[in-house]
Order: sequence, then structure tokens, then C-alpha cells
Amino acid sequence: MALQTNYLRGLVQGMCEGGAVGEMQELPWLGCEEKVDEVLGQKCQLVVDVNAGVPWHMILYSWRIRRGDFRGAAAVAYERLQKLQQLGNGGHGKDLVLRSGGNVAGGDELDTPVTRQYLQVINALSCVEPDQAWILAEPVARKGGVLEKRRVVRLEDVRKGFQDEMDRVEALRRGRFSFVGGDEDVEMT
Repeated sequence: MALQTNYLRGLVQGMCEGGAVGEMQELPWLGCEEKVDEVLGQKCQLVVDVNAGVPWHMILYSWRIRRGDFRGAAAVAYERLQKLQQLGNGGHGKDLVLRSGGNVAGGDELDTPVTRQYLQVINALSCVEPDQAWILAEPVARKGGVLEKRRVVRLEDVRKGFQDEMDRVEALRRGRFSFVGGDEDVEMT
């Protein structure tokens, strides 16, 4: 059993790192689907920068969507969202272009990695019955040296977070910044 798990881990990792994710998803896996999910989940937990390297969270998200595990897909998408937010600047980095007036060439100014990630969570949770549209969110890091507890995140919470993020990005785009400790916006011109 240990040997099988080891070979399975090597196969999944090799296929994903080699760019054969589609082929990996198509394999029948006969009785090994839970183990594949576990391998992908372990790889996700090791990721620090979700913008670099193999996109393990996206692979696990698509794996779970393909198998109808929408709440599981939402949970891994939410974990990626949390990691994006930890990257500083809300995880926007190089993808967020702030310009006054006009649109960004080829895209929407409000389309950032964080807003796209919110939409993935919302889409996955929208595929389950309304009374089941929640996930248990695991903490992804320590805050102030203390590990946070797991918490229930409902679809409504994610939608509110998405709207708050859209408002924040729009305020940045317009040159309005809030200072820590104060609620007043300061307009930069």
C-alpha cells in the first residue's frame, strides 16, 4: 500500500509538473481518486507563493469540479484566495494596473487575481444547494504568532468579501487611499 501511494504521488506530481494536467484528469484512477485528491491537497499546503511554480490550487480546484465536489473546490479556491491576499497589496502585484480614466488595454481594471479568485469561490459554492453553500476555512498562516481557528465561510460572506474587494480596487483606481487607523479617504491627484 505504501509503495502504491509513493508511485501514485510520483505519477501525479510528474504529470502536473510536466504539463500533462489534462491527461492526468482524464485517467480513470479506479479506486485511487481519494488518494489523488490527497496528493494534490498536500502539494497545495506546501505552496507559499501561489503565483509561482505549478498551480497546485488550480489543479486541485479543477480536479474537484470535474468530480462534482463543489464544496471541496470552493475550499481550495478559498485557501488560494487567502494566500493571494497575504502576498501584499491584496495579491495584485503585477496584474493590477491603476490608471486614472480610461480602461486598461485588453482588460478590465477591476479584474485582478484576487477578484478572479473570489469569483471562483462564488461559482463553486453556487453549484450546491443554498443550505449547503458553506465551507470550513482552514487558517493559512499565523497572525501575531497565534494560529487562527477554523471558521465557517458562507456564500454570503464570500459575496460580501468580493464586493469589499471590488470597492477597494475601485478606490485605488480612482486614487483614493485609506490610512491605517482612520476611516477617511484621502484623494491623491
